[in-house]
Amino acid sequence: MPIGYDRPELSDTTRYSRTSFVTIPFVTDPDALVPLLPSFFKPSPRAIVTVSYQHIGGVEYLAGRDYKIAQAMAEVVYEAAGRSITAIYPLAMWESDTNPIIAGREFLGTPKLYGEIPEIERGPDELRFSCSEYGSLLFSGTVRNMKPLSGEKFAQLREAMGTLRMLTWKYIPGPDGTVDANYPISYSQEVDFDELSMGTGEVEWASPTAEQAPISWQIPAVLSQLPIRRYLPVIGGSGPARLLRSTVERLPLP
Repeated sequence: MPIGYDRPELSDTTRYSRTSFVTIPFVTDPDALVPLLPSFFKPSPRAIVTVSYQHIGGVEYLAGRDYKIAQAMAEVVYEAAGRSITAIYPLAMWESDTNPIIAGREFLGTPKLYGEIPEIERGPDELRFSCSEYGSLLFSGTVRNMKPLSGEKFAQLREAMGTLRMLTWKYIPGPDGTVDANYPISYSQEVDFDELSMGTGEVEWASPTAEQAPISWQIPAVLSQLPIRRYLPVIGGSGPARLLRSTVERLPLP
């Protein structure tokens, strides 16, 4: 922040009055993920990639404003200093508001970019989300046959997904080829789901040119090369959420 001014205080827990999401996971080849990960992390044996859409509502540090996220994530493993952590690593993340982009990059090491992310398109039998840059499509996801969960299935999934562990990479280049920061980070988020549903879906990667999407065009070009061995069930849900800034930890280098 500019020097000489009071800066917004980010508390140990950032609260969202409500977050809604839909995720489209698929299984890929672990070897195909290796070039997309920093050296601190390796693909998990399950080699799951998840493409998701989120609507983050009532953000505390944005005075109750909303924003949207579209991203691709991979399940990865960190092993060092006698510790082993399996968590989610964001391969690329686009957001519709630059303020959380800045905060996420500076404090969490998350590779956030600006993207145009419209509201979910809702048809009679399907949902569709998308992300674009300067009006050029980067990728989209289509979801079908979403059925609400209840009873024991709801309780089990709510418990399993209530806490999300993240692994990220704090990297800041310096002048003349130097590096100012280069280390792994871990932190957690929590969601109190009051709705969960499951269905089917698929991802479609677009092919924008460098002129059409000058910042992001290479990302869908690379992600589209990941083999999709099989899609896993789509999961959607909503509820109040918390980003636990108190859990942000600089991890030892392997």
